[in-house]
Amino acid sequence: MKLINVALALFLVAAAASASDVEEVATFGWGNEPTGVAVSTSGRVFVNFPRWFQNHSAPSVAEIVNGKMVPYPNAEWNSWTPGDDPKSKFVCVQSVFIDHADTLWILDPAAALKSFTLPDGYEINLFASEVEFPELENPVQMAFDAKGRLWVTTMESYPMYLPGTPPDDKILILGQHR
Repeated sequence: MKLINVALALFLVAAAASASDVEEVATFGWGNEPTGVAVSTSGRVFVNFPRWFQNHSAPSVAEIVNGKMVPYPNAEWNSWTPGDDPKSKFVCVQSVFIDHADTLWILDPAAALKSFTLPDGYEINLFASEVEFPELENPVQMAFDAKGRLWVTTMESYPMYLPGTPPDDKILILGQHR
């Protein structure tokens, strides 16, 4: 019952807002999919664009200045190409967040590999990514089976830019020939 009340309250607040209450801060054009936005206490606006497609043209992280994307912290950090070291460039940023101390946090899963502390004798290896395997475009869920194979669901056509075009979502199995 409380959930319904919260949903109704949010609907009423949204319905009460008029068109004059909406401000467009920036537009990004076809093919650039922002998945995160963060606003600092001083009003600086940051946005991120995962590198989900081969024709990715937006910076991985940008600050919005006068309605335009400015690569953050600079163009070099946003210039990753396959084979570059992920320690000095963004690879596929999934989210931006500003905490209570007004610190910008950037979630780039490729960067996680460099921050692990492992016991002696252990190592981490990248098994698969959409960079090495383009057929893994937009992975959304995965599971290992009893044979050690990785099953992955993908939503390659998300968010289906061209209405009427059939989706090309898949279930893939990696490691079948081990």
